[in-house]
Amino acid sequence: MHSAKQKIIHFFNQFKLENLYYFLVLLIIGAILFLATFALFRPVTPEQYHQIKQLSRQAYYPSTQDMADQLLYKHQITIGHYLKLMRAYHAEKNRAQELPPLADETLR
Repeated sequence: MHSAKQKIIHFFNQFKLENLYYFLVLLIIGAILFLATFALFRPVTPEQYHQIKQLSRQAYYPSTQDMADQLLYKHQITIGHYLKLMRAYHAEKNRAQELPPLADETLR
């Protein structure tokens, strides 16, 4: 009994509070990563599904339209797919539009 008590005391003497803080920070970061990953695989809401349908009907951004059409044929659309679609939409929307070349008549 006495040796077990000494081992416990020896363990707590070597244990530093700093190690507990490191463990708590790692636990919090792990929980955040787990919950974020779990959230990406949830299905989209009806409002998000309606927005995907609207994007599949528009013709202004053809790449986004194709991507939305492909998503509508899937059995289940996840939040991760929806976020990729929104990122592509915003990238295509913000891309600089190339102006058509000027005709020779306008230069004269």
